[in-house]
Parts: sequence; C-alpha cells; structure tokens
Amino acid sequence: MTIIGCGRQSSPAGPTQARPTSTGPTTPDLSNKTVPAAHDGVAGVYKMDVTITRSGTATMTLRWPDADFSLQLYLTGGACADTTSLLMGACRILGASRVGNPPVTVTIPVNNGDTNTVWVVNRDHLPQSFTGFLLLPASAT
Repeated sequence: MTIIGCGRQSSPAGPTQARPTSTGPTTPDLSNKTVPAAHDGVAGVYKMDVTITRSGTATMTLRWPDADFSLQLYLTGGACADTTSLLMGACRILGASRVGNPPVTVTIPVNNGDTNTVWVVNRDHLPQSFTGFLLLPASAT
C-alpha cells in the first residue's frame, strides 16, 4: 500500500510506504486455483508443498464460490504418498476441515523450516475454483 499526501514540507514530497498491519506474512497465495473433479470414485485433489518461514501458529483459510460444492482442506507434515494415503489416514495430518460450506479454516502449530503440504479435496463430479491463504505467525518485534 502506498500513501501519498499533500502539504508543506521542507524537503521534496514523495510516496511513503505504509507499514503492514497484518499479523504475519501470507504465503502461498492460492488465488484462482482449480481443484479437479472426482472421477470413477477417486476424489479430485490440488496439492502444494509449503516451506514454513516462522514458528508459531499458522492459519489456512479456503474459500470457493459455489456453496453447493463441499471442498475439504487438509494440512499434512512429512511424506504423504498420494490422495489415497491421505484419505485412508496413512499420512501425518496436522489439521483438516470438515466437509461444509465456505469458508473453511484450519489452524496448526508450525516451526521455522518445516515443509508442510496443503491439500484441497473435491469429491464432487465437477471441478471447482478456490482461493486459499496461509497466514504465518508474525515475526518477533
């Protein structure tokens, strides 16, 4: 955000950078992504690995435009072979949302340097667009 003002100054005026007011950096930005449709009884999945840059509590929020779809959000740590392993409980699930209407939110403890995986699962017969945001802990001040 840039703040530009008019007024009297002894030096030339220019844009001033505003300081962020959020509680932490947002990464990754999963704007305008699409999770594929389920096919032959296998859920569609969007998967992304995320490296955590700060320790504390992270919050992942997932939104999608059509509440007739029931997307589900999972956050896993460590290796997770595939969607079947995830849904059969063979992965280390750090947090998961219930099937329901948007938005859904999952909050988990994180450590700097961890690599976690964000999973968006679609059991419906049509693909669905979504937006997700991972809010990381604020840095110590």
